[in-house]
Amino acid sequence: MKILFIDNNERSLFPFRKEFLDRLIIDENEILLAGNFAEKAINEYANKVRVVTLGVSLKSINPFKNLAYIFKVKKLIKEFKPDLMLTYTVKPNIFPNLFKHDCVSIANITGLGRVFNKKGVLNILATFLYRYSFRNVSHVMFQNEHDKEVFLSKKIPVHSCSVIPGSGVNLKTFSYNELTKHKETRFLFPSRAIKTKGMKYMLKAIPLVLANHPEATFSFLQEGEKGFERKMKKLQKEYPNNIFISSFTFGIVSKYQECDFVVSPSFHNEGVSNVLIESLAVGRPIITTKDNYGCKITLKEGLNGFGVKSKDVNSLVSALNKACDSSLEERIKMGQFGRKLVEKEFSRELVISEYLRVIDFLVNKRKK
Repeated sequence: MKILFIDNNERSLFPFRKEFLDRLIIDENEILLAGNFAEKAINEYANKVRVVTLGVSLKSINPFKNLAYIFKVKKLIKEFKPDLMLTYTVKPNIFPNLFKHDCVSIANITGLGRVFNKKGVLNILATFLYRYSFRNVSHVMFQNEHDKEVFLSKKIPVHSCSVIPGSGVNLKTFSYNELTKHKETRFLFPSRAIKTKGMKYMLKAIPLVLANHPEATFSFLQEGEKGFERKMKKLQKEYPNNIFISSFTFGIVSKYQECDFVVSPSFHNEGVSNVLIESLAVGRPIITTKDNYGCKITLKEGLNGFGVKSKDVNSLVSALNKACDSSLEERIKMGQFGRKLVEKEFSRELVISEYLRVIDFLVNKRKK
């Protein structure tokens, strides 16, 4: 079978899709991998699949650049003639499906993104494009029930669909690692430093927590909006022994292992928060928003972490203080519960199995 696999770049491919792509390769499919891929992806899949770098930024709102992306993908489809097209994230889901094609198309809604956070021109435009393009999508993979209901309420065509547990988590890569006692409570904020991930409230909460727990530490990955990066560095100068900033890394497992709690006060429209299910798999309790669907779906209050209200500094401070006051035994117990939850509900194998089931059904149906 000829498969066109369209993703953003290696930063989304390797952490979330690699096992599925590798399975498709093992099954001896002919695969064209398209996206903004750099040397890592090209070297990894040399002699295994054909890799095409589209070279167009998916974040750009420039209409000419977006048109260039559309025409490049259209040309790929025309020349490659795939039997199956697999797409992920907003633009790769929408643009290749704007025109009719003679193949099965499966789109993965990894989250509704910022455009659905509030009403406006972008919301209207995105809804229109989804309605137009998803007429040509055979099957939609939703990562939670909420996103499915939003699509249906906006009358976006959904011919058939599945609800999968996010991108799932590789239980071998993110193996359980029991917490050990530290002199200080270590918090990790592994998300991008952007507004919708709750960065503004995190930075406001830290000085308030340190007033009661001066030994606590907070680690960040230096990536995101420039304004927040500057604020992070400014806060680090004020608290050099409490704030740690490091660069993005594919080896994030060690970051989880080094911390006591993972914090994500996000109100971002995500499918299922990857950082939360990864940290739970490693055995780290979480602090996250209990009113944001993509986060609360992973939270069992008091059993694997603590919930907070989104955009609420006081609620976040209260949860961080509660975490500091918890005993090692309580933390280990929450970590064990989190691991069992992920094994049961958020394994990547569950995602792959559902994909293979749907592909087998749709491709066989098409042959008939």
